[in-house]
Order: sequence, then structure tokens, then C-alpha cells
Amino acid sequence: MKRADSVIVISILVVAVILLGEVLVYVSSPYYHETELIEDEAGGYSLNISSSYATDYTVITSETEANANERHLFIYRDMAYPSMLDYDAIDTWIDRMKAELEVAGFSSYTVVDADALQYIMDASSESGKATNTSVLIFTGILPDTVYGINVSILEDWLAAGGFLYWTGGSFAKYVGHSDGSVDFMEADPGSRFLGVPWSINDRDDTIVGNSPSEDRGIGEAMNIYYAQCNYGVSSDVEDALFLGLVSDDGYNSISLCKYAGGSGQIAIFGGKFPPDVKDTAYSNIVKVIMSGLCYDSRVTLLEDSSKGPGSINLEIPVSSDRCTLVYVLFGGMIGTYSHLWRVDADVSSPGARH
Repeated sequence: MKRADSVIVISILVVAVILLGEVLVYVSSPYYHETELIEDEAGGYSLNISSSYATDYTVITSETEANANERHLFIYRDMAYPSMLDYDAIDTWIDRMKAELEVAGFSSYTVVDADALQYIMDASSESGKATNTSVLIFTGILPDTVYGINVSILEDWLAAGGFLYWTGGSFAKYVGHSDGSVDFMEADPGSRFLGVPWSINDRDDTIVGNSPSEDRGIGEAMNIYYAQCNYGVSSDVEDALFLGLVSDDGYNSISLCKYAGGSGQIAIFGGKFPPDVKDTAYSNIVKVIMSGLCYDSRVTLLEDSSKGPGSINLEIPVSSDRCTLVYVLFGGMIGTYSHLWRVDADVSSPGARH
């Protein structure tokens, strides 16, 4: 055989092996999952849940009058500023959160430093876009670019409708500077931010909730088990949703609260980060973010069950005057799939769902 013929034969064999490999990969990975929210001609809604495998699933349908807009998530990280958590650990948890966000098909997030955080909060407040932004901070210390004695861009942003997810320390108690120093800022942030005196706990020793919070059924269906309450929110706060556990002295481990000075919201995970459930703490936070739940969410459907391979359909109640959120979650402690559907209050117009 001539050399040219040998090259041709080898090339054909290589292509055949590649194609065979693709077939084998396809055949050996037959798993799929899909959900679809369907509107019928009469304006009713149903949810189709389909998978090629058996799975546990949760469907939470909720209604809210609060701002439930789609939001871009900004994750704060700045090594020049102090943190209650080592930055190597922060990077590990951010990577895990990114992985779970990608499982949910959510790519609208950006990791930002203190200066970028200032710009985002300031610019979105002035442009009316705060309602389309959310921020996750789990360093336990606010940077001085957004909060301090002479500045509170954070509060302007919250007043304009921003949504803050917080953990890692007592909320708004400390302010950090780029030189590594930390200042004590607020003795009673509960009065300032939630409108209820001493409503944010401030205990450095670990306090664990031992009773279900008021809205624990929702958190349990989402497989959220976050128990620390040492920096939690008091049950005396009325405009709040409490998804976790409550301590003997009335502080909750997971609290979604209305900002007292405007339309914004603050979700407080009331412990150090990571708390006692190290392997799932990041997943708990991601689930709350992805669920779209707000401080005033009223659950109209809670389906926590399991299904075999194939499809099932659920009728979905939809409000005519409140935004309806439909959150779908597969899996247990660590979600294997999730999706959030929004139906605008005016469901009479085509294209209301997204």
C-alpha cells in the first residue's frame, strides 16, 4: 500500500472512532429534564414536568405584590477589604454557587469588587434600575464604598427597590476599609433597616434554632436546612417571610424582610458562613435566590413529591392582580435542576409569562 493510501485509511479510522465515540456518549447519557409553563386559550395555566428518570421534585407557586422583577445578581468579593471569612474560602464557595446557578440555567450574575458595587448601587438607584438588581454579600462586613458614617448608597439602593442577600456576620454592624481596618457602625441596625428596635440578633456564640419558623413548610419543601440564628431576625418583624428555624428567644435563621425605608428587600441568613451545614449552606442561599420568594409571598401551591420517568401536568393557580412565581426544583439537599417562571399580574395580555 502506498503512503498516501495509508494516510487516507488512517484518517477514515480516526473519523470513524470519533463518530463512534459521539454515538457512545449519546447512548450512555440518555437523561433529560424539562419543564414548560403553558397558557391555554381561556387564560389558565398548567405546568408540564418531564424527565427520562425518576426524581423528587418541588413546585412552589407564590403570589407577591412586592418587586419580583428578574434581577441581575452581583456577588461581592474584594480582597482589599476585610472579611469575616478567609478569601480562599470565599472563592471556593463562589465557585460552588456558580456551579449550582449554572444547573439552574442562570447566567445573569457578576462578581464585583467594592468600587464596582458602589457604582452599581449608585447608578441603578438614579436610573430607576435598582429593581432589576440584587446583591449577595457573605463577608459579614459592608465595604465603606456603600455604607458608612457619611455615606449610605446601600440605603438609597434599597429604598429604590434593590434586593440584598446577606450572611456571614451581624448585618450593618461593621464597616470595612481598603486598608484592612474595621469600624463599628450600628448598634441597632434592626431599627434603621427593618423598623423594629433590636430586631437583628447580635450573638457571636452559635445559637441554633430548635423550632420551625412561621413559614418553615416552604423551606422544608425546598430542602433548606440552615439553623443558625445568632445574627437572625426577630419574629416581631411583620413584613417578613421566615423559612428556617427559630431560636428560643425568637430569632429566625432565614428571613426575607422588607426594607423599612422603601421598597427594597433584605434576606438575612442568620449565622456565620459557612454555618453548621457546611456542605449545603451555599445551596440554601442559591435556592432562596432562584425561588424568587419575597417578604410578602403567599404560597398558593406547594407540591413536594416524586415522579417516575415521563411527564406529569399540574394546574397552576395564577393571580390577576399580583405577580405569580412558579419555582420548580429537582433533587434533594443539592438541586439537580431548577427553573423559575414569572407570570405578570396582567395575564390577559399575550406573552405575560417568561
